[in-house]
Amino acid sequence: MACDDPDQELLAEGPWELSFVRRYPDTTRSVPVNGLTVTDQSGQSLHIRTLSFSCLGLTITGTTESDVRQEPTASVTMKDGSVLPLDAGFSAEGSGPVWSFDCHARYRDQDGFGLLDLDNIAAITLCDVTIPVQ
Repeated sequence: MACDDPDQELLAEGPWELSFVRRYPDTTRSVPVNGLTVTDQSGQSLHIRTLSFSCLGLTITGTTESDVRQEPTASVTMKDGSVLPLDAGFSAEGSGPVWSFDCHARYRDQDGFGLLDLDNIAAITLCDVTIPVQ
């Protein structure tokens, strides 16, 4: 990349690669959903297949009857009663009567990124349903 700004200094040229190693145990926990169906803000039914969470956020998979264009609302309630809203990223694919979707929701603190304290989560709320966490 050329450096045309006289106030900028070129530090490196040519191809380069950045990598790092994460060494920590997988703390992902699954929540039994047993055929759970939730309704999003637009009235669309979402049939939840799997719900799991880690310190990074929630992962939700499921099906719906049509293409979903709106992210479902998600939050976690901590044991002290505080509620932490989660930002959801959503993708759906399919055609006809059944669409599959994946949703990844994460907590953002005042600095833009936060980690969830798994041992202090009391419940997960997805759209209109609150699921207790054991």
